[in-house]
Amino acid sequence: MSPVSIILVLLSAFTHAGWNLLSKSENPSMGSFLVGNTAGVLVLLPLLAIWISKLQFISSTVWILLLCTGFFEAVYYSALAQAYQKGDMSLVYPTARSLPIIIVTCALLVMGRGQELSSVYYCGCFLIILGLLMQPLTKINKENIKKIFDVSLLFAVLAAVGTAAYSIIDEKALLLLKETALTVIEAPLIYVILEGLFTSLWLAIFLCFNYQAKARLTDMLKEPKKKAVIMGLGIYITYGLVLVAMMFAKNVGYIVAFRQLSIPIGTFFACLFLKERVYPLKIVGTFLTVTGLILVGAV
Repeated sequence: MSPVSIILVLLSAFTHAGWNLLSKSENPSMGSFLVGNTAGVLVLLPLLAIWISKLQFISSTVWILLLCTGFFEAVYYSALAQAYQKGDMSLVYPTARSLPIIIVTCALLVMGRGQELSSVYYCGCFLIILGLLMQPLTKINKENIKKIFDVSLLFAVLAAVGTAAYSIIDEKALLLLKETALTVIEAPLIYVILEGLFTSLWLAIFLCFNYQAKARLTDMLKEPKKKAVIMGLGIYITYGLVLVAMMFAKNVGYIVAFRQLSIPIGTFFACLFLKERVYPLKIVGTFLTVTGLILVGAV
């Protein structure tokens, strides 16, 4: 990796952990993610206005994929909000961040593509699972093992499912866009703006069927929305930094692996600023999870 790529990915790791910290500290809800995501998209919307003529290159298949990926990203935000309401960021964040790799791996196995994965990759997956199982435990005994099934972690798993789903869809959609007349810069940026718009649309639909979340949004709109807007900007700045870093990197796998630094950074932020409890198994579990993700990403 070039020095530029390393700096950009490090910045993205801090901004990713940072917007999650801000979300957790503000008692997150579906409405706060709707406001934040919409604010982030609005900042990028002028680019879409410039490239409005480029929309003709987007096929009906990609539009359908955008509709689907927006749905699963809305599921991710909704589940993440619930997870942060009910549990510690230092446990929820690593689970939601790393478990998608395991879910995607299972999907590849189901599709008969297991031969594409190496023994190092599988070793990384094992370390991820082991680390995630260890993090909630203060001690290894029957009573503490029940913490693995905490409601907040179940919502974190749902958030991970949403992430895995939209990641798989995004990969397919971007491959289709590469075959069009769009440039390597235009394709991902136009896609992420449209994806953000569909995500806000789905979040708004979800809110219509959730009275409690709708009431919280009404209350939130009466108050300053500065932090929600900053969170939204953080979401899209993080993604933008990663896209630019990929342009400077010879091996994208190293970008994927290096991004996992956000997990220990997020855990550190949670323990430092939110005063969440630190204990040996949480530290060891975080280390094993990050190690596993690095092995998976570097293959």
